Amino acid sequence: MAVLAVPFTGLGAVTGGRVWILFGTACFALGLLALSERSRRAQVVTAIGSAPTAVMVLNAQLDGLVVLGLGLAWLAFQAGSEWLAGAALGLTLFKPQLVLPLGLALLAGRRWRLLGGWAGAGIVLAGGSALIDRRWILDWLHAAGGPTGANLGLPGLAAAAGGSHLWLVLALAVAAAIFTVALAARAPSIGRQVGVVIAGGLLAAPHALGSDFTLLAPAVLVAGDGGFVLWLAISALSLGALYAHIDWLGALISVLLAVGVMARLAGVAGPGEILGKKK
Repeated sequence: MAVLAVPFTGLGAVTGGRVWILFGTACFALGLLALSERSRRAQVVTAIGSAPTAVMVLNAQLDGLVVLGLGLAWLAFQAGSEWLAGAALGLTLFKPQLVLPLGLALLAGRRWRLLGGWAGAGIVLAGGSALIDRRWILDWLHAAGGPTGANLGLPGLAAAAGGSHLWLVLALAVAAAIFTVALAARAPSIGRQVGVVIAGGLLAAPHALGSDFTLLAPAVLVAGDGGFVLWLAISALSLGALYAHIDWLGALISVLLAVGVMARLAGVAGPGEILGKKK
C-alpha cells in the first residue's frame, strides 16, 4: 500500500488525496461492473451511491482495490483461466482480513490453480515490499495482533462485548468462515455461492471497519440479486451500525445484516422474508 501511494503523495496532500480517492472509487466501480450481469449493470450506480461507498470515500480506504481484484478474478474464472483468476485475487491482499471465507472456500473446493495464482501474487507483493523494509511482515503482524478501533463482524462483536483475547477473535473468525462456506454450499448457482462467500468476508473479518460494508455490494451483484428494498436496507443498517453509540450494538447490527444478506443469497429464506422480495 505504501509503495502504491508514492505517486499520489508526490502530488501533495490535498491533490494527491483527492486523486487517491478517485482512483479507489474507479477501482470499486470497475470491480462491480465485472461482477454484475449485463441486465443488472444499472445497479452499479445504486451501489456506488450507497452509504458504505460514501464511508469508503470519506476515509480513503482500499476496499475499491479489493473489489477490483474480486471482479477481475471472476472474469478470468469465467473465461477458464484459474491461474490468472488467482493472480487477480492478489489485489484482495491489500485487506486480507476480508477474504478469509474465500480462502477457505478455495481450499474446500480444491481449487489449487486459483490458490497457486493467489499465492504467487502474494509472493510478488511481499517480495517487492521486503526490498524496501525486510521487517514489514513482522511489524504488520504485530499491528494486526488484536482488534483496534471500530470493529464489525462476529469477532468485532466479541471484542466490543469485552472478549478481546486474540485466541477468541481468531476462533470466531474461523467459525464464521466455516459457517460461510457451509452456507454457500447450499446456494443454487455459482454466482450466488460466490456472493455468499464475499459477504461472509464481513462476518468473519478479525478487523472490519465501516467502509468494509462495501463487500455487500459485489456480493449482491455477482449473485444477480438486488432491488430497491435490499439496497435501502444495506445503506440504512450500515449507517445504523456506524452511528450506534454502543460499540456492541453496532457490531451486532453488522452481524445481522451480513447474515441476512448471506441467507437471502443462499436461498435459505423464502422470497420476501429477508430484506425484500428477491427477483
